[in-house]
Amino acid sequence: MVVILLLAATAGAQSTTGTIIGTVSDITGAVLPGVDVTVTNEGTNLTRNLVTNESGLYTAPQLPIGL
Repeated sequence: MVVILLLAATAGAQSTTGTIIGTVSDITGAVLPGVDVTVTNEGTNLTRNLVTNESGLYTAPQLPIGL
């Protein structure tokens, strides 16, 4: 019974989306805030436009899985 419950919990955790997280920095390693970042799925042509935060970080959540 315990094994069945564990397998059911694992199956419920599957997702049909993904997330890309990154940092933009220059050649010296300094982070770059306010940079425009474009994420494109070449299989579906879905484009997401983002801007880095004050730490040079960007996050593109809830990206649908593509080809």
